[in-house]
Amino acid sequence: MRRGNSAMTLHGMNSTASRQRCTGESYQSLQALLVAGEDACRIPAALPAQAELEAAIALRVAKMGGLSKHPWGIEKLVPRADQLNVDLLNEPYVVSYWAEMLLPRLVDDVCDVRDAISGVGGLRYRSSSSAVRLFRPGMVGSVLLKGFDPRWWERIARRIYEREPRTAVFVESDWSRRERAAGRASRESSVMDPAIASALLRRVRATCGLGEANGTDVWCSAIGHETFWTLEATDGPACSELAPLLTDGPTGLGWRVNTFNCLCEQGRDGCSVNMTAWDESVSVRYLNLRWGRLTITDQTRASIAEMNRMAFR
Repeated sequence: MRRGNSAMTLHGMNSTASRQRCTGESYQSLQALLVAGEDACRIPAALPAQAELEAAIALRVAKMGGLSKHPWGIEKLVPRADQLNVDLLNEPYVVSYWAEMLLPRLVDDVCDVRDAISGVGGLRYRSSSSAVRLFRPGMVGSVLLKGFDPRWWERIARRIYEREPRTAVFVESDWSRRERAAGRASRESSVMDPAIASALLRRVRATCGLGEANGTDVWCSAIGHETFWTLEATDGPACSELAPLLTDGPTGLGWRVNTFNCLCEQGRDGCSVNMTAWDESVSVRYLNLRWGRLTITDQTRASIAEMNRMAFR
């Protein structure tokens, strides 16, 4: 009996290892899905409105840099079709960064209506005793931020409002007129598929390397009718490890690998893998720059301590 249980446990661990690598979820939580008869290997895709919200969030927080071993300060993700739970690192500077990057404010004197909003247009929040829920009024879907004291978010949001009371539209109950105009113009002119940024956010922990700090970034560009996405790591996993998580593995998206230029396993600098996403005109490139293992030095720790202090000024 024990041998049978052990075999089942080993099978469950092996079958969910890819998802754990992508999201940081525990084996125990995924085992509960297996027991319930659900596919605990597959990472569910977000519904359209949810994907749009996640894409907007991902492209804003992606510039965090190598201040934590957790990409973008994310320790764990729990994905569902209409919601994404995000456990952030329990540090005020991470919460402050997310709030500063996401909470929408008006921007004056712009030439293009799409630039009239900083942060994520239409984003609003509600706090509970254990989490902060991010949402857009009138739209299905939400992102639940957890892992820290929600009072931190409230305090940081209050500081932003006191600093910018005239422009801080995130305190309004509904979309402002300029937010709606900016969002409409962005959707009409954008070639970006929100489903790609959402899919990368839901798998971002797969870019964790072995070092103490993580410098994952993601961005999108377009040339003519072609769209190019870049997922960049400064000391991420080898291309041969990451590619199956995005292409044909248990957590795969059905993307196709076109070319490898992989020097990771030789310990040399720089490598890349180029993939084609669902649409033949959309390319996704993973870059592992191998700048050298990022470490948290005494100077970095001092900077983090100062950022934590400044988060509550």
